Amino acid sequence: RLFPDQKLVLVCRRESAALASLNQFLDDVLPFDLSRARWFSPYRWWVLYKTRAFRPSVAIYSSFHRMQLGDELTLLSGAQKTIAFSGNDECIHPLMRLKNSTLYSVVVETADHRPEAERYGLLLQVLGASNSAVHGDMEGVRIWLEGLTGGFDDLQVRRPYIVIGPGGSAAIRRWNPLRFSVLADA
Repeated sequence: RLFPDQKLVLVCRRESAALASLNQFLDDVLPFDLSRARWFSPYRWWVLYKTRAFRPSVAIYSSFHRMQLGDELTLLSGAQKTIAFSGNDECIHPLMRLKNSTLYSVVVETADHRPEAERYGLLLQVLGASNSAVHGDMEGVRIWLEGLTGGFDDLQVRRPYIVIGPGGSAAIRRWNPLRFSVLADA
């Protein structure tokens, strides 16, 4: 809604691409293999080339846990305006994060242990969203669900439910898909 006349493209890990492509608010999804991009520079340059081909005016690195590769893709995207969270040092060397931060147009300052809704509320404010949109109880979730399902009203939740979020930032933190299946069946 903040960028009504612009094409919205998500550059994301291959594991997230199928879910992201279901969102009707995205015009395109560019998936990439994180491990291959990290260790095989010709592939990393190909991902960067494909990213730059979209000719972005704004590039947002939306993960708080910044990585060098994410900084590279955002900062070298060719966008006039680049935005990132201040981040922490879990996935990037502290000096590299600080150096890269000086290259961003806007760095959203936020504490490490802060609720995600609050953190993304700050990002929305930087992007120009009104306070009512930022602080709407379920508005962000509602918009995301509408993008996935074509309409929030289709989801009639009448009893307690469980949300399963497969994935993790490191392979050691990812659960086997079969375990998620067993859990969901239970």
